[in-house]
Amino acid sequence: MYIKTALKSGLCLGIAQVVGTQILTWMGLGTSNWFPILMNILVIVFITLMLKQIKKAQGGKLKFLKALLHIVIAIVLAFYIFQLYMFIYINYIDPQWVENTASSWSQTMADNGVEQVDIDKRIDFFKNSYKPLSMFTIQVLNYGVPQIVVGAIVSLFFVLGKKKNS
Repeated sequence: MYIKTALKSGLCLGIAQVVGTQILTWMGLGTSNWFPILMNILVIVFITLMLKQIKKAQGGKLKFLKALLHIVIAIVLAFYIFQLYMFIYINYIDPQWVENTASSWSQTMADNGVEQVDIDKRIDFFKNSYKPLSMFTIQVLNYGVPQIVVGAIVSLFFVLGKKKNS
């Protein structure tokens, strides 16, 4: 197994996500649609690099379940690095970030005709997602699982590519 490769990839991916998020924040785009786009691009790039390295080390062979295991390890590690950054950011660097973002999003939703009941539900969910317990538990499902799915799709190219070349 190439656990060290997965750990290294997860560490690099987590750091890249933190840096990318901070750059978007400095540009005023931290809560824009660019955020999920950037996160998915980073996942694709780092998972591709990791799988290339593992496949090469295994003589050009890569099984889907082995690839998936390494993807899960890398993404879960990256997720916790990113969540640690967010915890520090919202508690020490910019303690008003959650409230400011919630207020901005509430206004945007109201301007777009979303009913107040729906706005309140979405904002409550958003605020609860930044409570420490939620940040490090349930949010892995909300954000980690979609990234694992993206990684699994990327891995299919490596696994199926192997079969075409065989």
